[in-house]
Amino acid sequence: MTGLRLSAKYVSPIIEYIETDQFLAMRFKYKGTWKTAIYDKSSQSTKTFSKTTEGVIFAPKTIMCENELYLHVAAKYVSLIVNDKVLDQKNREILKKIQDEDNDIIIKYTLK
Repeated sequence: MTGLRLSAKYVSPIIEYIETDQFLAMRFKYKGTWKTAIYDKSSQSTKTFSKTTEGVIFAPKTIMCENELYLHVAAKYVSLIVNDKVLDQKNREILKKIQDEDNDIIIKYTLK
């Protein structure tokens, strides 16, 4: 409850911090909503969001490598993380075959 009260006024808690040669990223809660902030070192710009423009929510345990994110997600939550409207036909077919009881999925997301 203390964390919820704090997050209404301040960034709390910061659950993840990732850095690559090009980006700094962190996940935190603010005003009761999980958010991600990404700082691009080359353009010196910051983006803060809850979801990407494609509707993707970054999950905890995200691995960042250069401009790619790898998300480790339980199969039953893939529909919350992946927006099928931005996938090509091959990946849409793969997505349709995923069942809730399947093993965890690793999703690759490329930052633009």
